[in-house]
Amino acid sequence: MNLRLSLTGILFLSFAANAIAQNRAGTESGSPRLKLHQSSINVGSFWLDSPATGSFIIRNEGDAPLEIVDISAARGLNAVLQPPGAIVPQESAKLSVTFDGAELGAGSFEKTIFIASNDPMSKRMRLKVAGECKHYVSVTPKSAGFGKLIGAGRTERMLRIVSNDDQPLEVQVDAPESLKRFKVELIEIVPKSQFALYINTVPPFPIGMHSETIRLRTNHPKQATIEVDAFAIQPESIEVLPKVISLRPTSFNGLVAGKPSVQVISVTNRGDAPVKVKGVKCTDKSIKASVSEVYEGRQYRVRVDVPADYEPPATGADVLIETDSKEQPVLTVGIGRITPRRSNSPTKVTTAADNTKTNSRSTKPRTRKRRPVLDTVGKPVPEFNLTTTVGTPLSNAELSYHPATVLNFVAPNCGFCKKQIPKVEKVREAYEAQGVRFVNVAQKMRIDFEPEEISSILGDLGPGMEIALDSGNQVGRRFKATAYPCLIIVRPDGVIDEVVSGNKRDIAERVGQRLDSLLQGNQPQAKAG
Repeated sequence: MNLRLSLTGILFLSFAANAIAQNRAGTESGSPRLKLHQSSINVGSFWLDSPATGSFIIRNEGDAPLEIVDISAARGLNAVLQPPGAIVPQESAKLSVTFDGAELGAGSFEKTIFIASNDPMSKRMRLKVAGECKHYVSVTPKSAGFGKLIGAGRTERMLRIVSNDDQPLEVQVDAPESLKRFKVELIEIVPKSQFALYINTVPPFPIGMHSETIRLRTNHPKQATIEVDAFAIQPESIEVLPKVISLRPTSFNGLVAGKPSVQVISVTNRGDAPVKVKGVKCTDKSIKASVSEVYEGRQYRVRVDVPADYEPPATGADVLIETDSKEQPVLTVGIGRITPRRSNSPTKVTTAADNTKTNSRSTKPRTRKRRPVLDTVGKPVPEFNLTTTVGTPLSNAELSYHPATVLNFVAPNCGFCKKQIPKVEKVREAYEAQGVRFVNVAQKMRIDFEPEEISSILGDLGPGMEIALDSGNQVGRRFKATAYPCLIIVRPDGVIDEVVSGNKRDIAERVGQRLDSLLQGNQPQAKAG
């Protein structure tokens, strides 16, 4: 009997010990679980100078601390977690959202907030905030976008200016004579209440993008000034896209190692008179080219058959498109080299000197490693080919169209980028009208974002800057821009003029000084930093 009881006791103790161990293991291996009471809110209507707030309740229903690792709020929103820090299991925190009416613009809005957490089941969640921001004086539409100009480039846009309260409204254009590319006329439609702002292009436009800010002054004490952006793109009379056939395999050009491919060139006539493509050929006879008519005198499509594993000769190769245009009788599209395969890359030979350097590192104090991108100043830009979110090409060929091109490599969830982009936006406002092109090149940093999410976040931070999506950070690595933000100024001859790595306090002054120098025709190499 005593033996049987002893065995029973041993089994019970063993079972209890196992249960405790399993419970302890479950606690140690537990995970957080993020739950939202609601994923969208509508804050209703509010005036631009009136405070408006909203909030989301975030609860941790897991058994490990929940950490909110990133909060990305659209422009005009400020989201703060209260209290800050990790949310313990079975507790809640409030994500408070405040609104900046001046940044939101007039009218109904729907903005997005992205939160990233350590919840393995919900690493990134999207919150929606809707409402209506009322301006005392509203402008519709908010800007005058002319897109790509056609023919002589004479066109017009009309914006409506409306008073939204009972105060009599007076509006005037501030310094219209300072505008170079656009002409404005303000007409009072309804006395003291509604105005029509007519904006006309003033050709001829040099090839490239042009932008100017039209400033309006009102008698309203709470909205004394209003800024309206006007922008237009002047393409070549005969536009050829792409301007360079890149033979580097990408996700969209169909190039696969060891297989032939077909590359397509689009020829669009944007001039007044019709243009006929008479023929097409390639300087390298191993490449076959043919042309088909899409719209007579206006658009043609050139087919280029590229052999498997093709590599241009040392002298290069071009596709020559012959037209009956006196101004552009021959259109040339270059053919780029195939990037060597990694397996064919030469192997670095380690020397005794290299070993000596390696061994000496352990005895020296560690210093901060210099970023490789800083050593690219004064060197030609690598071959690259991107397209902006509105379909404008961005490649080596477009660099010559501008006195300078500013490529700003940023990530939508980068905190330093969110502080840097508005600074660069101010520089853009001062220099874009002089032909300088500004592009935010979106990079991935740990988190995958949808294209529309990237456009929303970067567009809110820098509304006037173009956005190009760099899939897989391929172009970023080619420029050696691997830490963000990283701003690179490129000269029209395709040489990197300056690199500003990080959110430098004096970035606006540094970039402005370099652009001033380039616009004046001076090209001394700047110091990167």
